Amino acid sequence: MPKPSKVHEIIGRAAVRSEALLQQPETGLGGERIARARWIMEIATQFLKQLPPREPTAPSLAEEGRIKFGKKFPKGRTIYNHYRGLRNVWQEAYEEIVSVSAIRTKGNAEPLNRTLEPGMLLDAGTVERLKVGEQRIRSLTGEVNRLREIIRKSVPAPPAGRPPPPEPEKAVRPMPELSGLREWLAGIERVSSGFEVDDIGLRATRLAGATPRIMPLEVIAMLRILAASDGGG
Repeated sequence: MPKPSKVHEIIGRAAVRSEALLQQPETGLGGERIARARWIMEIATQFLKQLPPREPTAPSLAEEGRIKFGKKFPKGRTIYNHYRGLRNVWQEAYEEIVSVSAIRTKGNAEPLNRTLEPGMLLDAGTVERLKVGEQRIRSLTGEVNRLREIIRKSVPAPPAGRPPPPEPEKAVRPMPELSGLREWLAGIERVSSGFEVDDIGLRATRLAGATPRIMPLEVIAMLRILAASDGGG
């Protein structure tokens, strides 16, 4: 692991960059959003100080932030949409900490080289990048396991041996008498109706007058019954 002073230095730079970002007018942050942005910064700082550091993904920030600050803490989707630049600052800081955590000595690089095909050797930079990737995979695996545990606790499993409950049957509604609907459809085809069907839909013409009655009430009722019988209501 890097020395604590190095971690604090990286976190300090991320904090300075974040404050500068909050002051930029184009970020669109102000008032309560500024306060919530600083909440995000606090949780991200907490993540980066852990051993090993925890990646500040939007879902993990939202999960931890709501525990500490309550329901006013931004949701994961909100962090993606409105605080993306801020999260990117802390993501880069996380990757930098993981990068400096990689052991650079030749002796520690040799076991990694031996897992490759014979004759293939890696330079120090490639070994470091592979170790960063390995650390990120471990971090993401931890996130997945943490989310699985939350789901396991929140959604109880069905009792063993018991068949799943049957789906409720949809109510069968009687079909309405459609003669009124057919009559209305035939009527709008006449030029004198004041309506015209074009390639977009039904529109009123000059013959319709200032306040035309587009559809009789009984036709509206029929359409509602038809819509409900199809499962939409």
